[in-house]
Formats: sequence, C-alpha cells, structure tokens
Amino acid sequence: LTRFVFDYFYNLVIILIMAAIISGIIIDTFAELREEQKSIEDAMKSGCFICSLSKSELERKRVKFENHILKDHYMWAYARFLLYLDETDPSDLNGPESYVKSMVKGNNMGFFPIARCIAMESSDMGEEHLEREVRVKDLDEFKEKMNAMAQDTDFMVQTERGLKADLKDLRDTVQQQAQKIQALQQMMTSDDDGDKKKKKKKGG
Repeated sequence: LTRFVFDYFYNLVIILIMAAIISGIIIDTFAELREEQKSIEDAMKSGCFICSLSKSELERKRVKFENHILKDHYMWAYARFLLYLDETDPSDLNGPESYVKSMVKGNNMGFFPIARCIAMESSDMGEEHLEREVRVKDLDEFKEKMNAMAQDTDFMVQTERGLKADLKDLRDTVQQQAQKIQALQQMMTSDDDGDKKKKKKKGG
C-alpha cells in the first residue's frame, strides 16, 4: 500500500509539474507573439512603411501622416508596381521600369525613398522644388500632346488606307462598267451593220 501511494503521488507530481511547464511555455510563446504583433502595429501606426520616417518627423515638417501613408507612400501602390514589373514582358517596359526591375533582381532596394519624402523636400527646397514640379508638369503635358499627335497620326494613316481601298473598289467598278458599255456599243454596231446589209440586199 505504501508503495502504491508513493507511486501515485510521484506520478501525480510529475504530471502536474510537466503540465505547468508546458502551460508556461505556451503562455510565454503567445505573450511574445502578442508583443511582437503589437510592436508591428505600433510601428505601422507611428511610421511610414516605405520611407521609414516616423510620424513625429513628418509632422515636424508640416506633413500630415495619414495623407503621407495613404497617398504619397501608399504601400499597396508599391506592391502593385512590383507585381506589374514581375508579370509584364521586359520588352513592354520603359526605361525606368526596366531599371527598377534589374535592381529588384539584384536584391538592390535603392529605388525605395528611404528617409525621403517629396513633401518634406518641397518644404526644404522652397521655390526650387516648385519650379521642378512645374517642369515635371510641363513634361507630362508635352508627353500627353505627343501621345495625342501619335493617335491622330495613326487615325490619319488608317483613314488614308480606307480611302485608298475605297478608291480601288470604285476604280474597279468604273472599269467593269466601261467594259460593259464598250461591249454594248460593239453589239449595237454589229446590229447596225447587219441592218445595213439587209437593206442593201432588199434594194438590189
């Protein structure tokens, strides 16, 4: 009996101790995961995912944090751009896109604006930045005009091809009608000659 009681309490203590150890490990693990998740959420709420500038740094430069992360450095816009580079054929990419794609392949993230923000640069550079924005805007307008001219040129080329095809069809139709008229004239001439011969025979 004594042996049984000893074994029973021994196993009970071991089981309780093991259960406590396992429970402690699980609780500590979940606590660490919760703290890590909380730190990530705090970092996302207090800093920009793209440029790593903090909320306080941006607001000191009179840049609204919400406007910055949702418009200037919207992380999902960058994700869509990287997905576009990955799925698009290299021959369809322009110069800057090909350059960024080559940097991504080489694990070079230098194209990200780390610790940089166009709104902060505008406040630091003043009128010079405004002039650069005007130049960029003028360049965009020039590109739009060039694209419009290219589209108009394509339309004119297509219209010219259509007119040439219509003229060819009209020319073929006129030639066919002329051939029919010529054949009819020949038939009428042959009929007139036949009538004249008949009249001469009757007169003879």
